[in-house]
Parts: sequence; C-alpha cells; structure tokens
Amino acid sequence: MGIKKIEAICKASRRIVVLWDREGACQWLGDGSAFYPVYGLPLLTEEHIFTMFDIPEDKRSKYLFTETEMPATYNFTDHCDSEVPLVREELSLIRYGVTLVPFKTSEGITFVSKRYLKPLEDSENEYVLCERTAKNGQVYIVAKQGFLLAGVIMPAAMVDKAFVEGLKTLYELSAVRLSNGAEEPVQMDLDWEDNDNGTR
Repeated sequence: MGIKKIEAICKASRRIVVLWDREGACQWLGDGSAFYPVYGLPLLTEEHIFTMFDIPEDKRSKYLFTETEMPATYNFTDHCDSEVPLVREELSLIRYGVTLVPFKTSEGITFVSKRYLKPLEDSENEYVLCERTAKNGQVYIVAKQGFLLAGVIMPAAMVDKAFVEGLKTLYELSAVRLSNGAEEPVQMDLDWEDNDNGTR
C-alpha cells in the first residue's frame, strides 16, 4: 500500500482520519471518504501522523484530525456475501477539478474519484473493485487484492441536475458528430499525466 499516496489524499482534503479495530491487527488511514489498511506502524496518534506527514506545527491547525473506532455502518471485513464486482466504463470525467471514474452499480452509475484509486496502484498485486451496501442502504465501494480488503471508498457526490443535463448535451452533440461522418479512430499518441486537478 502506498503510504505516500494516502498522505497526498489527506493533505489535499486537509482531513486525517484514523480508524482502529480492537480485534484487528492493523489501523485504517484516510480522509473520511476513503480508508486504507496500514500495517507495521506504531499507534497513529495525532502527533505521530503530523510528524510522519512532515506537517510543520504552524500548519497543523489547518487540518482536521479524527481518531475513532471502526464505523459499524460499513463492513471492513475481507468477506461479504452480498458484494458484487464492478464493471468500469471506458470514459472518465472531470468535474470541479476532480477526475471521476464511472462504474455500473445497483444504483445505475456511481462515480469514484480517481485519486482514491492511486494508493492501490502502488501494490504489485492487482485489485478489483466491488459494490457493498451499508446498513443504512448506502452503496459504497471496496477494493480487494485477492481475498483481502485493500480499501473502502465512498462514492463521489457529484450527480445532480446540472451534471445530468451536461451529460445529456454531451451525448446529443456526440451523436450528431457520429451521424455526420464515419466513426473516428482513437489516437493515443500523447503521454498525458493526469494530476487529478483538471489539468494535463
């Protein structure tokens, strides 16, 4: 697990949340919208986190640090009978500077911020994403590497009327473009680096 990528997520949102399990062998670290298991580290106290993340004392007041028990609403165990593997769409979207990756779920479409997938990409083991349903009925996403849980991610709250209308317009204009000529070949000759802030 890429601890530096988790650090980048926490610093970007200025939120650091540590979840601890009385019965578990690891702690979970994230920003409140995504959590990842961390192993082999001492107790992640506020002082330890700020030191590990190299956050100077005069900047620490700008961060919200929370330490709490595992939330009972969500399933943080490796196995869940009701989880369903997700199908990723080929397109990604950028809204408010956030790169959104769409997935087909029981709610139609669910978007995940691409930055929350980056800590998983540092591992040598491939990961798959699955849908789980919380006790309150909310759909959330888990990442699994083999049989082990590698991340818990909340969907991005981006879908509103303006978002849907924008997608509708994009679809209609794309359909017009397609009807006006032959299907255009995909060209991928540029090595663009996505920095998840809306620029390339």
